[in-house]
Amino acid sequence: MEYIKLAFSNLPVAAWAAVGTIFGAIVALAATLISNVGNNNRLKIQLEHDAKEKNIDRMNTLRKEVYLAAVGEISGATSYLSSLPSKDLSKMNISEDLQGLFIAAAKLSLVASTSTQKAIDILGVAYSNLIFLIIQRVGPLQQASNEIALNDRLYEDAMTDVRRILGELTRFNEGARTEALINQALHNSFDFFSGQAKKINEERRAAYAEFNRLTEMFNKQLFLDMAPVAALQVEVMISVRADLGIDTDDAEIRERQKKHWGQIVSSAEEALEKMKTQ
Repeated sequence: MEYIKLAFSNLPVAAWAAVGTIFGAIVALAATLISNVGNNNRLKIQLEHDAKEKNIDRMNTLRKEVYLAAVGEISGATSYLSSLPSKDLSKMNISEDLQGLFIAAAKLSLVASTSTQKAIDILGVAYSNLIFLIIQRVGPLQQASNEIALNDRLYEDAMTDVRRILGELTRFNEGARTEALINQALHNSFDFFSGQAKKINEERRAAYAEFNRLTEMFNKQLFLDMAPVAALQVEVMISVRADLGIDTDDAEIRERQKKHWGQIVSSAEEALEKMKTQ
């Protein structure tokens, strides 16, 4: 220690000035380095924050687009299912017009919150189950429709023969022909084909009656089955509104949906009763 003191005491004034300058430069450099580190850290944090905000903005924009498309498909699916009672279900693919809903649900599951994804998954399962039920119930309707088509064709064939025989009888009479055997054969043919036409027509009327009965049963059951599905749709709507930051009175929306669905069912039942009397 004494040696160090002695060495410093023997330094000339110029050397002390140099040492002071060097020391000041070192202190300034250290201060600059420390300041730069702080600035770099703040810049890094700012860049990370900006990137995060941009990702959030992109996600919100994408989510909004997907949500609005999904809401449109859900509304369309409700209208489609509600219109089924007025369609000939034996001649259509019931699930075909619901593909848009399932595609929208798949897209929604990619960007939705956990609660919305859960709600849309439950709704998708409900729709699938409903479609399977409808397909099962369409079987008897298809059979009755096939019976109607078959009897329509057989009746038309029988009536074609009746009209042909009538033409032969007209020509026979107008030709003043007297062949008793031919006359009897023509009358026998007329009685046979007209009897066939009458029998087939009765079977055709019975097939129409059965088809109408099954259609009425189908329609009533469809509206009963759609009630819980409509309620699940409301849950999806509520969750979507929450994700989009829209103020929502959950209880009021559920009550309004319940009221509207009751009105729809009442109108449908009234229309079905009027159709029965026509």
